[in-house]
Amino acid sequence: MVTERMDATAAAVGATHASPLRKACEDFEAFLLSYIIRQMWQAAEAIASEEHPFMSQAYRDMFTVEFAQSLTPSMNWGIAETLYRELSRLLLTEKVTSGG
Repeated sequence: MVTERMDATAAAVGATHASPLRKACEDFEAFLLSYIIRQMWQAAEAIASEEHPFMSQAYRDMFTVEFAQSLTPSMNWGIAETLYRELSRLLLTEKVTSGG
């Protein structure tokens, strides 16, 4: 009985939340990577001379976010996938225990 209910709930959770949850996990992984890249920029800027700045702050931030989002799928860090599995499991557990 419980197993059948969990299977039905898993199907419902998967159909309802899988795509937005996966997107959120992938976005988080890209955000994490962009944070790391920003820290690298700041370190490089601290080393660079004032006469030769790398680029404007706004342009650098836009570049960093876009670069991180394009780089994340090829990095295969597994952060997004691990987050997705754990959050899906927690969402499923919450659905089963709440009876919904």
